[in-house]
Amino acid sequence: MCSHGTLVRRNSRRGNRILSSDVRKSHEMNGKHRRAAAIVEFALVLPFIMFVFLVGADWCRIFFVAHTVQDCARNGALGASGIAYQEHDLSDSVRAYRGKSEALKDASNLSPPLQPGDVSVVTTGDQVSVTVTYGFQPVTNWPGIEGPWEIQRTVQMPILP
Repeated sequence: MCSHGTLVRRNSRRGNRILSSDVRKSHEMNGKHRRAAAIVEFALVLPFIMFVFLVGADWCRIFFVAHTVQDCARNGALGASGIAYQEHDLSDSVRAYRGKSEALKDASNLSPPLQPGDVSVVTTGDQVSVTVTYGFQPVTNWPGIEGPWEIQRTVQMPILP
């Protein structure tokens, strides 16, 4: 400290540098204002960040549910066609029962669970068609993003002769 009340900072590269106590206080206040501005900016951006997070989570859930519904329809078609258990000459009622039961086996991880009425099995000629419909309810209910959304998958397979 010099004799007249200012701070002297020694720096070998730049020489002596004089900082008054007023300048030091203004630097301290400037840091406080920056922190306050950062907190306000974070508070303003946080709702948008949360919305993007929730929409991303919904997108992941939709992807998972669509994949599960596709698997249900495929396994239902395999069961209804007779290919799954190498069964020949099944009646249409047995095909419908096998298709629904095989489709519902894969839907155990859906919430709310898939219902038997959400699976339809149609036999036409030498083809069997299994359609699975699921009502997906998103977490976000903003205008334009309301649910439930219907996810429907159909798989068609030849009947085992």
